[in-house]
Amino acid sequence: MKPGGYLIISEGSYNGSGGDGGLNFIFGTLPGWWLGADQGRTLSPYLSTGEWDQLLRITGFSGIDVAPPKEFADTFGVSVFVSQAVDDQVSFLRNPIGMPSLGSPIQNLVLIGGLTPRSSHLVEGLQKILSTSIEEIHHFGALEDVDYSIIDQQTMVVSLTELDKSVFRNMTAVTISAFKQMFETGKTLLWVTSGRLEDQPYSNLTLGFGRTALVETPDLRLQQLDLADPQAIDPLLIAQTLLRFASVVPETVVWTVEPEIIVDAAGREFVPRLKPISTFNDRYNSSMREIKQLINTNESAITLEMTEHSCTAKELAAPHRFSNPPEHLLDLRAVYTTPTSIKTTLGHQFLILCQEAPTEATYLALVPSLASTYRLPVASVVPFGTAKSYNAAFISLLAAHLVSIALFDTVCAGQTVVVHNATEPIATAIKAQASTRGFNLVFTADSTNTAAVELSLKLVPYLTQYELNQVLPKQISLFVGLSTSNAQRWENEMAIMSYLPPHCRKESASTIYARQGLSSSAATADVLRSALNNVSVDDPADLQWARPLTGLVDVGSLLKGALPADPLTIIDWTTCTSLPVTITRLDTQQMFGSDKTYWIVGLSAALGASLFDWMIERGARNLVFTSRRPQLDPAWIESHKGSGVRIVVIAW
Repeated sequence: MKPGGYLIISEGSYNGSGGDGGLNFIFGTLPGWWLGADQGRTLSPYLSTGEWDQLLRITGFSGIDVAPPKEFADTFGVSVFVSQAVDDQVSFLRNPIGMPSLGSPIQNLVLIGGLTPRSSHLVEGLQKILSTSIEEIHHFGALEDVDYSIIDQQTMVVSLTELDKSVFRNMTAVTISAFKQMFETGKTLLWVTSGRLEDQPYSNLTLGFGRTALVETPDLRLQQLDLADPQAIDPLLIAQTLLRFASVVPETVVWTVEPEIIVDAAGREFVPRLKPISTFNDRYNSSMREIKQLINTNESAITLEMTEHSCTAKELAAPHRFSNPPEHLLDLRAVYTTPTSIKTTLGHQFLILCQEAPTEATYLALVPSLASTYRLPVASVVPFGTAKSYNAAFISLLAAHLVSIALFDTVCAGQTVVVHNATEPIATAIKAQASTRGFNLVFTADSTNTAAVELSLKLVPYLTQYELNQVLPKQISLFVGLSTSNAQRWENEMAIMSYLPPHCRKESASTIYARQGLSSSAATADVLRSALNNVSVDDPADLQWARPLTGLVDVGSLLKGALPADPLTIIDWTTCTSLPVTITRLDTQQMFGSDKTYWIVGLSAALGASLFDWMIERGARNLVFTSRRPQLDPAWIESHKGSGVRIVVIAW
């Protein structure tokens, strides 16, 4: 074992009353158990702690340094203790004052401080203890008094001046200049402070300055020692700390030079250690690799991000919650949502059925993204009874009606519309629009598509344009292709679109359904009411509940597998309370509200513009700058104005 290494020994013990855990009874029948009998161990092979201490000392160890109370061994029949491998160097480090034969590692010592009773006894004590082993000891009362001509890289400096007065408290130009000069050149420096963990925040300023100085001054050796009660500290402790720090420890010795040591009021020495904070570490590392963790959806808000082939859940930044939300806003939790944003007359939106927790009242809304919770204006939602009033099938049907209204909004009576590969419930909604608007509706379907609605014109796969001309109606104003897979599209849908003339409007699943939505507005409530009226006329209340649901998937299953083929499948948010969420950095999410105004004082030049760009990228839309001499580029302001950002500059 290298000098300085620690040996931990755990051995059975025998106290004469059977306190060996029964080992003597179990192994006493074996001859090896009695090998120590001729050495006086007649009842067991164990050594006493005194014998172990003697044995360790004669074999290159320090003896027993630490051991639990005797009652521990008596109770459990086990003796545990720690010893350290030593040589002359380690023995000196363990007790620098007790081994003067090795000589002091310090030739030139500078002591600073001693102007108040908090430090004067320490200065006097250090001079007395170290005067016999150090050739030159210089003392200065304050940093401003130090003669730097006697300080070089071989000098050891001990600063006790912060025990008299903190450098950063009521500092002057002279004080800060002297302080910086102490850290500018290479030397060995022991800096003593007090109250770092309690009543002296200024000590932490020195601590931070020292940590930075170590990086910027490569030949500086710095150790920072903080004392909870300087007047109760024995100067011997500082002298030992000083000699250990000044020693040059060879690589053959296991010894750690701590850059920071804290001595509490009880005289115990503590060293700072970094403790991992998994939440922060995961957020930081998420930019380099995918990290997932289980999130309780009742306690945290999540959002779903869809791609063509997968779905990912991410935790939203902590929402701004009020004990009582403003009257014009509602805090809602998602119950049912569509997996895709659907085409509406206001653009692509996700249809959601959500619930207000306190009242259990439910609302319908159109939103730009999928999330477990929402804060929405009252004017943008439609009250919808209670959560038990309507099932998921109704939400799917309502989504179909929203799509059909958007598709046929510009179709006039008498025009011809062809819908290919339609399934329920979209077919029902399309027929309702045909009945209301009076256009001619023709359903077609591939002969291989068994899910298509009945009465469809069946088309064998891969018809030629000549064959399509024979079977399709003439003067088609709108063609809607609803194939849900690439293989299905290539059977006939792509050929039909190629066959139709340019003036014929063409819609497909890729134009009707999307993975992202547009920002919603208050007008969404009117769109929802219109669709609800269509459902009521077409589907009487006694039939709405009986309509079979084509698909329902919970969020947990959605995260594990592929996305459902039917874009009108409904996502159930109520069944899973714990979900695997992909961790992201906070600054990748929207951090600022578009409905809030942010007031910035100063920073109205290039540096400020860079910060403001960052805020705008993360959601800020209303910014007010006040400065005595604003220097923001008008072209920069105009460029953001085109993106809907309102910037006001006020000179004062």
